[in-house]
Amino acid sequence: MLNYIIGSGWFSDEFSKTEMGIKSNIFQRNYGGLTGRNSKFSKYWLSHILNQSILPKKIFILDADSPEEIDINVKNHSLVEISRQLKNFGHGVHCSKKNILCGWARGFLHGAMQAYLNDCDYVYVEQDLLIFGKNFIENIFKLLEKNNKQICCINGDETPQKLQQSLVVVKHSYLIKYITGLLNSTDHTISEELKHYNVIKDDIMWCPYKGGRQRINLDKQNYCLQHLTCTELERLKKDNKLINVFN
Repeated sequence: MLNYIIGSGWFSDEFSKTEMGIKSNIFQRNYGGLTGRNSKFSKYWLSHILNQSILPKKIFILDADSPEEIDINVKNHSLVEISRQLKNFGHGVHCSKKNILCGWARGFLHGAMQAYLNDCDYVYVEQDLLIFGKNFIENIFKLLEKNNKQICCINGDETPQKLQQSLVVVKHSYLIKYITGLLNSTDHTISEELKHYNVIKDDIMWCPYKGGRQRINLDKQNYCLQHLTCTELERLKKDNKLINVFN
């Protein structure tokens, strides 16, 4: 029986009301803009998770002191539990200059600890990532078992990094090594991708389905997309591939 928890983070300042939002929005211009980082998109995000063949036991979201709330349908869903931070610690680009743990990393660790403490496997799904294919998550766990592996990441092809972190699948038995390795990593001036790669590089099973920032040669059924542009989102709607169970 597959028992897993999904973890994610939440921050949205679509109209640049805060200094942190202004900095984040400027950075995101090169990565799909704010299409995947607003309240409306969060309904699609959860809808695609709810379309999976096996649902998570719980979805833990760390709200990084966001000035805009997540969609009410997401907030009130029975599977979702949201914890709000006392402050926003910032994007990795800015935190690296201060050598402090960035907001993304805190959201990842929050979900990982929830999975560890609840004796569940862990799936991290970034707030701007959509999962396609009803059996996507189930298939990855089956392949982990088949290949005697405990962690799966998408490779870094088409990106500047060795791996991608918008989707990470981790067996419970590996979480203690993963969490400990991350907590013992004190150099926050390097990218989170490199930091994670250094911890898990000998144990990774690369995801058989391309996705995340990748757009070339995607599987027709199983894939995931991050940093979606307005044009891409409209194309998904037109092709009836965008799921919204809250209509």
